[in-house]
Amino acid sequence: MKTNVLPRIAYKQNEAAQVLGVSDRTLRDWMAGDNPPPSFRRGKILLFPHDQLVKWMQKQLANSSSEKSGSGTILPNWLQD
Repeated sequence: MKTNVLPRIAYKQNEAAQVLGVSDRTLRDWMAGDNPPPSFRRGKILLFPHDQLVKWMQKQLANSSSEKSGSGTILPNWLQD
């Protein structure tokens, strides 16, 4: 039996944390910080758009690796252009 899996365009908070490889607590801390991941609220549900989340993470990694010049950070395939 074949099931059709639709591509995700947005994640709930716990799903976004899993995609980013962090705990729910870490994501909540990032949300309270100066440069939170992009999100929007739909009723009571906080959603994180996939494309914007990827761009945000790429920017975080680029800033992090430029601060540590020569760190040799290798991006996961899903974050590479």
